[in-house]
Amino acid sequence: MAFDVTNIGSFNLHDYYMSFSGTSETAKAVSAETQVQAHTLGATLPFVIGTGRVDGHYFIGGISTITSTTITSEIVDAGTPYDYLGIRRLSSSSSGTGGQTYTSSLQGTPHVYKTVETETVTTETVARAGYILAYDPFERGYDLIRLEVDDRIVYDAETGIGSSTEFRFYGGRQTAVDDILSDIIGANAGAYQNFVYVILDGYDADTPPRVSAVISNAASAQPSNAEIEWTSTVPNTFDDQSDMAAYDQSSALIYQLLTQDDIPSLSDVYLAVLDLNTKEERYRVVLEDSGAFVGQEQYILALPGSGHVMVKFEVTGTRSYRIYNANTGALVADADGDDDVSITDDNIQWIGQGRLDERFVFLGRNLQTTGAHPTASYLGIVDLARGTLDVTVDTTREFISVVCTGRNRTGTVSFFGRDGSTGLGGPTDLYELTFDGLTVTWDLVATVADNVYAIHYDSLTGYLVVSTTDGSPGTTHSLVYYNPDSGLSIDTFTTTYLMESQGAVTAPSVHAPSRFFPDLGYALFKRVGSYEVYLLDIRQKTLSLLLTIPTVYIDDVQDVYASFIDHGRRVYYTSHGDDIWTERALPNISPGLVDLDDVITDVASLAGFGPSDLTFEGFTGTQTYGFVINSDTTVQNVLKGLSDVFDFTFCDTGSGFFFKKAGRDGSLSIDVALTTADLVERAGGAVQSRDEANLRTPAAVELEYVSKNSGYKPLSAPFSMPTGVLNSIRTEKMSTPVVLTDAMGQQFATEKFFEFQKRRREHNVIVAPEHIDALPGDIITFPSGLITYTARIEQMAIELRTMAVEISARDFQTEVSTTITAVSNNGGVAQIVSFATQYIHLDVPLFKYSDDLDGTALVQYGVIAPRGQNNWTGGVLYRGDTPLGLSPIIDQAPHNGTIGICTTVLGNPLDPFGTTDTSTVTVRRTSGSGSLLASKTQAQVEAGQNNAFIGQAGRWEWVGFTTVTDNGDDTYALSGFVRRGYRGTEVFCDEHAVNDIFVLIDEEWLRKMPHPTSDLDQTRYYKALGTGQKTLAGTTLPHVVRGAAETPYATTNLFAALGGSPGGIDIEWDYRSRVAAGTNPSNHGEASLSFEIDIMDGATVKRTLTSTTNSVNYSDAQVIADWGSYPSSLTFRVYMMSAVVGRGYRAQATIPLTYDLTADTTVILADSTLITADQE
Repeated sequence: MAFDVTNIGSFNLHDYYMSFSGTSETAKAVSAETQVQAHTLGATLPFVIGTGRVDGHYFIGGISTITSTTITSEIVDAGTPYDYLGIRRLSSSSSGTGGQTYTSSLQGTPHVYKTVETETVTTETVARAGYILAYDPFERGYDLIRLEVDDRIVYDAETGIGSSTEFRFYGGRQTAVDDILSDIIGANAGAYQNFVYVILDGYDADTPPRVSAVISNAASAQPSNAEIEWTSTVPNTFDDQSDMAAYDQSSALIYQLLTQDDIPSLSDVYLAVLDLNTKEERYRVVLEDSGAFVGQEQYILALPGSGHVMVKFEVTGTRSYRIYNANTGALVADADGDDDVSITDDNIQWIGQGRLDERFVFLGRNLQTTGAHPTASYLGIVDLARGTLDVTVDTTREFISVVCTGRNRTGTVSFFGRDGSTGLGGPTDLYELTFDGLTVTWDLVATVADNVYAIHYDSLTGYLVVSTTDGSPGTTHSLVYYNPDSGLSIDTFTTTYLMESQGAVTAPSVHAPSRFFPDLGYALFKRVGSYEVYLLDIRQKTLSLLLTIPTVYIDDVQDVYASFIDHGRRVYYTSHGDDIWTERALPNISPGLVDLDDVITDVASLAGFGPSDLTFEGFTGTQTYGFVINSDTTVQNVLKGLSDVFDFTFCDTGSGFFFKKAGRDGSLSIDVALTTADLVERAGGAVQSRDEANLRTPAAVELEYVSKNSGYKPLSAPFSMPTGVLNSIRTEKMSTPVVLTDAMGQQFATEKFFEFQKRRREHNVIVAPEHIDALPGDIITFPSGLITYTARIEQMAIELRTMAVEISARDFQTEVSTTITAVSNNGGVAQIVSFATQYIHLDVPLFKYSDDLDGTALVQYGVIAPRGQNNWTGGVLYRGDTPLGLSPIIDQAPHNGTIGICTTVLGNPLDPFGTTDTSTVTVRRTSGSGSLLASKTQAQVEAGQNNAFIGQAGRWEWVGFTTVTDNGDDTYALSGFVRRGYRGTEVFCDEHAVNDIFVLIDEEWLRKMPHPTSDLDQTRYYKALGTGQKTLAGTTLPHVVRGAAETPYATTNLFAALGGSPGGIDIEWDYRSRVAAGTNPSNHGEASLSFEIDIMDGATVKRTLTSTTNSVNYSDAQVIADWGSYPSSLTFRVYMMSAVVGRGYRAQATIPLTYDLTADTTVILADSTLITADQE
């Protein structure tokens, strides 16, 4: 056997060649011999393995002239009849002209109304022609992925573009005979199996159109529907609650509000976060201060990518508009209108949503037609960095619900919409509302003669697409492209059906802003009065049916908008009539990856070799989308082209063929390790090596491949080193017909470059035949002097004089590791979102004593983490004094640190310094790994395991727990607290609440950040982004720098007693250090040891004493001056002082003063009701 064959066989199809004039040649026989290429009509037919682009070769049919006659009827007044009797009469009679005459009268002079028919004859030329695309030697058949006619996409199964041109596709396994073949050829027409062809039937053309297609024998339909599983209590069936869910496309999340209608036992409104990648609920949190609304109407919108939501609550006609943190349920902002106008009585429907810098901007209108603002526009501005929601009211103008988000130009955001004062039927004024952060301007874009039912602005083309009809609705429907700058119509075409957008004029919807999410360059519309959703390819001007939503998922046609339709992900989501959200695939076919060994097997089959003749080693995991053999060639040349890209070798073993791909990812293994004894000496040495000249080493590699992301067209992926790094200026250009994604193409180019840099040395080795058992492609090592080389065998031959084996080998690079991210605007299924990042600011005590900065700066901590999704890229934290003046300060590698929300309240311990607290708390995991929550021993906890911060900003407690109980619903019960109030945080033990944040402590993700001391008590701004995420993404949030790490701990063991000499009252206490363990340490951690003591009378400070030791005498004179006589008890507060933050945490005690010395246990008892410590 051998692969060195040339043009194995030939294939000619001269049968059934039909010219466009409609004539045909005599049918000729088809011969099919084993071959590498097929031919027809003098043209080469390609073979496609996997998926590839092919050009169509016209072979039958022609141009047809179609004549159509249209008869239109019009009723005209034919005058007064002669038999007028002055009574009402309605009759009809033949008019003698092909129509009917109707006579009518009613209390007046009757008239005859006559029907006049007009006949219009039109002719058009259309193509009815067949095009051969490929030959199928593998007999598996092909699916059509894309069809282009005259460079226009008329069908695309990947993106969901349905057919806008009538055609019929035959994938090679057909048995039916096409009508055109039967019409032209007659009884001898066949199905012509193994030929892949397409028939155009009625394409508007007067010359032969050009046809190309993408076909695949490795395609499959998208996966079946997938339910988004609940991890906690399953709600009741969702009916008319579509307003209670919001879709965050950028984070691949659905936010679902849950109330008593969903789970009757709820006493607060919950927010459930559903992960559309993992297909399960991440977590659910209680929305702060929502108990009053739990049985009322709610409405939710997502602030995309920010981890925040807007919620509208309503109670008896009064409404509240709020911003919540979706990670914690914390209330961030609440709005009831601007300074002059209240909006609590207005029922605002937010119909547009955009973003201006760090702010989210919403456009709204009033659903009420009565009240203070029956006609008004609203602008809601959400500034998360400042924690505000400002709503302004414009009563001079309003949009109706035909609105879309407009342009994002530097410093502005805009919305396009239909003027609310315009009546139905047209003309219609279209305006652009532009907001620059301070003011709003309204600009007339265009006055449309007809009625407007839908608008869509596409930032890729810059067109404003408008759906119009000549009535309300009319009979003539059009899609018109406008230039928003000039107001001019750029293009227009009529449509069979009227398209509307969400909340169209016929039935204003509350499901707004739009739940349709098209890719750039596309628009999604609903057909009026139907359950159908149409996709418009704006550049191609093709409108095709994308989806018909089954009525089982919705109640009526307007409920189409209750679904979330994501064109980019090729899915839509429904919940109506079910107790769960379901992801449903849009109708499409997706080309799949093909294993490289399967590709080679197909290629070898063209030369007659079967799977049993082939042996593969090292090919696991190597895949491509396919390639096309589109010219006369040999199997050997095809394999050589594949090996150049995929870096494998092949050889004839005599009993078959051996293919080897050596690993470069750490899986490399040495096949043969030669020693000096294995080598055969000769003149010049057993090993002779030659280095390539440095100038021959390429300075750049350019790989041309077929790009799956760019419509299966050729694309180049370059890689080069900066000028001057290498002596060479040569570019190594490579080309392959292999179909790759852009990421794969860039990775191959990068790896090839570094491979060329490494493989400079060639070796010629002579080995005794009994000492070598290897094949080309094997990796060998051999000694040469003091060096041991690792090389790959390129060739092997027998040296006839000595019968030794002569090996030609080249240095082999043992590992190439590259990570490439390709950017493409050409659609494709959205990848799993891994950028979404959150930042938890932890103003807490020193994690390590060594973290202290001795008063030169403040120490803050924080955790950069994912928002619960898998495959997080890691993150970068930005910080600044203003929301727009941010700089990166920390890089965070990916981690699985556990973050959660407390669903119960952690109780106040009897003794915060004890190790036997019996409190429990339940934590719902919101991010990280639940496997990190596991029971530990007391010694392990005291060594740092199972330590966590629990609380919120300004009240974090450091705890440690031994026992973890997995409840099985992603919640965990924590108990066995051997640490409460650790390192001075006992002052917050009694301030816990539901929705407190839980952060597991570990040095891997707890990051230290220094701040200048001038930042104390100031608001600073932070933004967390995923590694590699654009800096314009993400959300800037404010945090106050409280200086907890610099705040002295509260003192302990407060005591007071009547003084001896010099009298008065002696006050004593123990102090603790921020930087050392124990009480009263010499390393007190401050610039100087000092204290302030407040003598209290209720809430009034009677006197402040100072001390430089842990005791002070409240003198007799001071006592008399303050009280007139000695009090029966003394309440006082002690503060340890800091040169950086001032007073530390407060300790307060009320001590009964006894004047007769007795051992009264009620006096010396450390009663927590008498002695307290807190944060003030």
